[in-house]
Amino acid sequence: MKALTIDLLCHEAQEFSGAETGHAEPSLYGVTDGKAVGTYLEHKFRSHLLKRYSFKEGNTASGIDFPGLDVDMKVTSVRQPQSSSPFKSARQKIYGLGYGLIVFVYDKSDDAKKKSATLRITDTVFVEKHRTGDYQMTKGLRQIIENDGNVDDLMAFMVDSFQSTRSRWRTSQRRYSPTSLSRASLLSRTLSSGGCSTLVCSKRPAPRRG
Repeated sequence: MKALTIDLLCHEAQEFSGAETGHAEPSLYGVTDGKAVGTYLEHKFRSHLLKRYSFKEGNTASGIDFPGLDVDMKVTSVRQPQSSSPFKSARQKIYGLGYGLIVFVYDKSDDAKKKSATLRITDTVFVEKHRTGDYQMTKGLRQIIENDGNVDDLMAFMVDSFQSTRSRWRTSQRRYSPTSLSRASLLSRTLSSGGCSTLVCSKRPAPRRG
């Protein structure tokens, strides 16, 4: 069996997204829990890959879905985009998570007559691991360096940034993650697939946070 590569992963993600968009799933009818939808889609895509390729599967120890490729899989709703991968350290915010991301963005709709649900995959994106840092943080640090700032300037900026982020977490009424994804800012080439707009799964810059 052929070994899975990142290029093949991206190709299969496109094919899977197009097929899933036209699939009616009774088990998801009436389901509003985003985690349940994400688990369904992740398991189905993993099964899709296992029929075609050999690869090391993720586990609790590895913490990511494709440890052999240094890639994790994420699923999020286009109506409330967010990720379950918050940064664990200042280093991750600056240098990235240490692994890449394959992201499926879906729009769920229920059919009351058929008692089934459809997940229209609106976007499929691959983010290289060195592109997974915090956009606002890295942009600010680069601007300070370009303006001949010193170490004190950099430290002051990072401290202010972390304090601001902590304050937003405490006041927000919804679960916030520094790696939240905005559909409007997903930077990849658009491809028409099955009547919906699907972003080509390719090595593109990480989505910017506004």
